[in-house]
Amino acid sequence: MENKATDYTHENDPIGNHTQFGAPLIGKQFTVRQNDTKEDFFTRLTMDGHGRDTFRGTFHSNGSPLLKLEPEDIIRQAQKIQLLSNRLSDIAKNIEEFQRREAEAVQKLKSQLKYETGPGGKYHLLEAYEIDEAISRIAKTKEGGNDYFHDVHIAEELIHLLRKEQKSLSRFGDEISDAANSLRDKDNQLAGNFQFR
Repeated sequence: MENKATDYTHENDPIGNHTQFGAPLIGKQFTVRQNDTKEDFFTRLTMDGHGRDTFRGTFHSNGSPLLKLEPEDIIRQAQKIQLLSNRLSDIAKNIEEFQRREAEAVQKLKSQLKYETGPGGKYHLLEAYEIDEAISRIAKTKEGGNDYFHDVHIAEELIHLLRKEQKSLSRFGDEISDAANSLRDKDNQLAGNFQFR
């Protein structure tokens, strides 16, 4: 038989947070938002944090509890995770764009220098292949017929890791958002079950 007991607690509720000496929890327990109630002297001596006043204002108008983390709060955090995921994707795209532009700039430089190897040019004593050799000597890496002045392998590894983390964060954000929506739906369903007609 399903447990019908429901316990509401908050951070400063010693009764609701009592571990029951290792015994399993009976029913369900929800941690609600704590209000700023200041309890009277007697309550502080006996059940500090457990008085009814400490739970005032911790329920929605439909009867469902104001959870410590409401689904909307969780969804906002999931959206922040999605933003972070998008930033990682943007960083990877920027690195790829940098590599593309660098390859174009090096090719343009080679073309300009090779043009100057022609008759009457500044470098007419050189051959075009010597321009290629000189740039290749000072370039950090040669990849796919292009000379790069950065380590392409490290850049590619970084792009791979960024995309991997981006996908992981995106999935995680989706899962958190789905769970929060499910929690909200279940909360509304349970609140509807307790409404009196």
